[in-house]
Amino acid sequence: MKKIVDGRGLACPQPVIRTKNALEEGKFSELEVIVDNKPASQNVQRFAENMGNTVTEILQKAGNYHVIIKTDSKVVEKIEKNKPKISCPDAKIIFISSNILGKGSQELGALLMKSFLYTLTQLQCKPKKLILMNSGVKLAVQGSEALANLQTLQKDLQILVCGTCLDYFGLKDKLAVGSVSNMYEIAENLTGPDKVLTL
Repeated sequence: MKKIVDGRGLACPQPVIRTKNALEEGKFSELEVIVDNKPASQNVQRFAENMGNTVTEILQKAGNYHVIIKTDSKVVEKIEKNKPKISCPDAKIIFISSNILGKGSQELGALLMKSFLYTLTQLQCKPKKLILMNSGVKLAVQGSEALANLQTLQKDLQILVCGTCLDYFGLKDKLAVGSVSNMYEIAENLTGPDKVLTL
C-alpha cells in the first residue's frame, strides 16, 4: 500500500512535519512526498532516513521533487515500543526581542520568526515561557502573521508581553495573546533558575 503526502507550496518545516506524521502512522509500505524545491526534498530525505526508513529515489517531475520512501513496519513498531516517555526536565524561557528572526532581510526575518513559532507548536518539549520585548511585542497583536501560532502555544505555556513596549508602539489596545508584563517580572524571570534562550 502506498501513501502520498503533498508538501508543495508549504513553508519549512511543514513538509517535514507532514512526513513525520505520515511515517508515525505507519499503515503503508511506501510513502511518496511531493515538494516543490530541492532543499525541501533533502530535508524530507534526511528526516526519513534518520527515522530508519529507506529513501529509494528522488524523482523530478514537472518542476517538483517526488521523494519515494520505503517504510519499514518494524521501524514504526520499534519506535512505538521503545519510545521513551517524554520528560522535559530543563525548563526554558525564550526571550524574543524582535518581530523578525536574525539580521538582514526584514521579509525573510518575519518568515523565519513565523516558521520558528509554528515549529514550537509541533515540539513535544515546549519552553516554559515566552517573553516578548521591544518589537517582539508586535508578534502578539491583532493582525500579526504569528498570532495563530502564539495562540496555540498559549495553551501550553505562559506568554509575557512588555507593557512599556506596547505603549511605545501604541499597541496596548491591540494585544491579542499573552499577558501584559513589567520590567520587574521580566528581569525576575530572566535572572531566575530557568535556562534562557535569546532570539
